[in-house]
Amino acid sequence: MSLGKGHYSFNSFIGILIFIILTISLSPIISLSFFFGFMFSTLFFSPDLDLGPRKKWGLAGIILYPYSIFFKHRGLSHSFIFGTLSRIIYALFSLCLLVLLLNKLEIITFSSKSYIDNTFTFLKNFNYNLLEYKITVWTFLGMFTADALHILLDKMSSVWTALRR
Repeated sequence: MSLGKGHYSFNSFIGILIFIILTISLSPIISLSFFFGFMFSTLFFSPDLDLGPRKKWGLAGIILYPYSIFFKHRGLSHSFIFGTLSRIIYALFSLCLLVLLLNKLEIITFSSKSYIDNTFTFLKNFNYNLLEYKITVWTFLGMFTADALHILLDKMSSVWTALRR
C-alpha cells in the first residue's frame, strides 16, 4: 500500500459504516468509543507504526523509535492476535518510562509505581457494567478491527501482486 493511502481510504470508509451501524444499535458513547479506537489505530497507531514513526507523531515519535527496532515490518505488529495488543503494551510501557522520567525531573509528583499500580488495579477490577470499562473495551475493539482490516488489505494486496506476476 503506497504511503498508507489505501489503508486510510479503505479503513475510513469501513469505519464510518461500522460507526453508523453501531450508533443505530448501541449507545452513542459506545459507538464513539469504537470509532475513536478505530480511527486512532487507522491514522496513528497502525500495524505500520514501525515505518517512519517520526513522520506522523512529530517529537513524540522519539518514543516510538524503539518500537521500529523491536518490531520489524509485517512481523508481530501484523499479527491478528498480538498486533494490537503489542502496540498497547508498548504504549503503556513507554508511558511508564515517561512518568518515571518526569517524576525524577520533579516535573510531576505522580510516580511510575503509582502508574503501574493504578493500571493493574484498573485491569484487576474489570467490570463491564461500569462505563469506563465499556469505553475501554469498545475502544480496543475499534483498534483491533482497524488493525484486522489493515492486515487483511495487506494480505489481499500481496495475493494480488503474486497473481499478476
